[in-house]
Amino acid sequence: MESRINLESIETYKEGSLKVLNEKLEGFFGSGVSYSLDDVKKYQDELNKYVNFDSLEDANMSSDVFILDKDLIDIRGAEDCILEGKFFWEHTCAGEATRLGLGTKYLLRLARFTRDFVTSLLEKQGAEYDFLIDSFPDPKELIDLSLGQRHILQIVYDIKKLCLKRGVDFDTVIFRQKMLLVLNKKTADEILSEWEKNKFYGFNSENIFFMVQEDFHGISIVGDSKGCGDERVSGGIRYVEEIENNKRLHNHGQMLMQKMHEKTVFRYISGVREYLTSLEYLNMLSDCLDMLSFNIEDLGYLTGSIDYLSLAKALELGNMGYGMVMEVVGQNEKFPQKGGALFFDSKLGRNVMIESFALGDIPAFDIKYLNKNFNHYPNPFSSMKVFGEKSLPMSVTVIVAADGKEYLYFKPAQGDMNFLVKTAYVMRSELKPIKSWKSATTTPDAIRAMMEQDKQDGFIDIVSRYLSDC
Repeated sequence: MESRINLESIETYKEGSLKVLNEKLEGFFGSGVSYSLDDVKKYQDELNKYVNFDSLEDANMSSDVFILDKDLIDIRGAEDCILEGKFFWEHTCAGEATRLGLGTKYLLRLARFTRDFVTSLLEKQGAEYDFLIDSFPDPKELIDLSLGQRHILQIVYDIKKLCLKRGVDFDTVIFRQKMLLVLNKKTADEILSEWEKNKFYGFNSENIFFMVQEDFHGISIVGDSKGCGDERVSGGIRYVEEIENNKRLHNHGQMLMQKMHEKTVFRYISGVREYLTSLEYLNMLSDCLDMLSFNIEDLGYLTGSIDYLSLAKALELGNMGYGMVMEVVGQNEKFPQKGGALFFDSKLGRNVMIESFALGDIPAFDIKYLNKNFNHYPNPFSSMKVFGEKSLPMSVTVIVAADGKEYLYFKPAQGDMNFLVKTAYVMRSELKPIKSWKSATTTPDAIRAMMEQDKQDGFIDIVSRYLSDC
């Protein structure tokens, strides 16, 4: 069992993470045994391997797995949750679109891509993707919106539809909504200015929270020839802080833990960042019935930001004591992918969601069920309060940084929250693979999804109302 990391601040997180890493490396290599960064790189799959790997079996469909059946679930309670402002929207927007190599996803505007440019991205993927080259429309036909703007305006559009359905005042309901946007350091100021310029898209700025996800220096093994000396030594590790361009994000799990730091979540009022204590943030969550972490790259979201079926089920499961609800989807048989994967742990006697980097050499086509990265947290106050006693497991990776040198970085996974709180897994009656804009090969799907969004009845009216430059 890893030591718990004190999540009071970035500094206590860094101190605790080094302690956990030292325990992990000594436990693997042996106390007093020398090892280098090359050794960590060589054995990182084993270092990250799920502790009960040999006890994994196919997921048990009768254990904490629930089917989302629209004929059996009443969605009115989910609608009320939205209308009353009891739902907390969390948007993970810090990603740098690494596989695309185009910068922060929030700011990407597909309407400014040329068809030739998209084709060139596909051609770089190799001959097996040639069939995609002629299968997408011209992105120039899209409304000129960033992915982030599309993300936010779809909420506005869907809430307006709900208000019309239920005969309630739209502006009042929008003003009640609460949300958090997780940004990165490079583009936070630009996105904050955009929100202010567009008058918070009709939302109440007091209820809109932001957090800039911290990035971290690479970790060196002190004395390693790739680090700070000439000799290999045992147990000496540190963040190499004298080099600025070796910084990277610590994955989405660190983002989840960072929200519990003192004064890291903030409001943006009249150009000023007003920071909250962790208690103030938790107290704000105590007024919410559910929190959902949205991934900005999910393409289904662009024509349906509110999934009433899963929200209704999450509220029901929250009343049954569950602190996390994860949606499970089927594998893409044509292009199998890795990610969080559902298995049954016979040692624990329950289903578990395990990140692919903790699955050793299991190939993607052997993974039947994947995490959609669509995670509900019913009773979010209780779910997040668990970080007062526990922290997420700290997986590691060795990567070449921008300075051309290799360093060790942490990559805790948000999905590992299923080991900290009682977790349920939900599936659609018809399993479909993940549809998200992750790489060049999914860019044609992204164009099509955005075109469907643009064609929604009344969507252009929402764009014109809330964007100052449209």
